[in-house]
Amino acid sequence: MIPSICRTQGGLLSLFYSVKRALTFRSQGVGPTPVGTIELIEEAEEDGVASPVLELTSDDVRQTYISCPRGASRTLGIKKPMLGLVIKYIDRYLTLEVAVQDHLGCEKFIRVSNFEIKAKRHDSIATLPLQLQDGWNLVQLDLRDLTFRAFGTKYAETNRVTIHANCRLRRVYFTDQPQAEDSFPPEFRLYQRVSV
Repeated sequence: MIPSICRTQGGLLSLFYSVKRALTFRSQGVGPTPVGTIELIEEAEEDGVASPVLELTSDDVRQTYISCPRGASRTLGIKKPMLGLVIKYIDRYLTLEVAVQDHLGCEKFIRVSNFEIKAKRHDSIATLPLQLQDGWNLVQLDLRDLTFRAFGTKYAETNRVTIHANCRLRRVYFTDQPQAEDSFPPEFRLYQRVSV
């Protein structure tokens, strides 16, 4: 089930936008001991964005995260295969995890992180390296292609998106196919392109 917070705009399904309702639709975790923070901050204009952004910071990336949808038993049910994130690299480790369901009804996990050196697969988990440039980046994950290459099955839908520390986050969205930069609405254009 897609949360009501999702909004469709020009073929883009927006899951998260830091300027509107930033903390209302997802679960968040901070470890059993205070090792990290999740907070809205005002991004300085010299960094290319003059608006609120969500900052996740922690010494332990596993314990500080946001996840959508709220509740472990719920799923997103989003069938659009391209996941995009407008994200700022803050010179620390970060991890993104996407739980997808394949055409056989099996749940698979695609994890991308900037501390991995090479792609690995173990059972239902694929781990991929992510290279980010300084400043704002657009990370585009082709979940259809990644599911096939990692597991040899067909992508059916996305069940969950989890973003772990450390980064600043402006937008998370889904679309049917990669978008040309000039086709994005203005609020989506605050990045440098990164592909996985």
